[in-house]
Amino acid sequence: MNPDWLIVIFIISLSLIAYIKQTHKEYIRLILLAAINYKTSNYILNENKTNKTLSDWILFSNYLITSTIFIQQSLNIFSVSLPHFHFFVISSVTILILLIVNILNKGLNIIVSKIFKIEDIGIEYNHNINILNKSLGILLLPVTILISFTVASKLFVIIGVAIFAV
Repeated sequence: MNPDWLIVIFIISLSLIAYIKQTHKEYIRLILLAAINYKTSNYILNENKTNKTLSDWILFSNYLITSTIFIQQSLNIFSVSLPHFHFFVISSVTILILLIVNILNKGLNIIVSKIFKIEDIGIEYNHNINILNKSLGILLLPVTILISFTVASKLFVIIGVAIFAV
């Protein structure tokens, strides 16, 4: 993967996070805390009905960007052979797969919660999945940067996989 393109992508991701940090001062801290604290997650769920939709989309976009880069870096480091497509084609396919998985997951959760008449639990579960995705995007950004620009890239891939697993 060409580090020149990655610098542009990293600057975009960092700019997105900086924008959220500037406009909603505590939101990123709340997102990271909500990934491990139920009360904070519930607070965000209740507050999110009013004013944080742009920030949610920006953090979800960051999740898609950083996850895509991390997956490609992992495949490159462990020499998984992919067809010789352009970087952007592979990125587009990876983002599309992540979007489809997220949409199917949310859709199935909504259907199951309606069938069993537990809509509140379905909404809360989808909210928690969103929180985890946003947190993953934030936490993977420094990992992907370190993979690109350090010699210990395999170590950081393992750290990234551990973050995914947690």
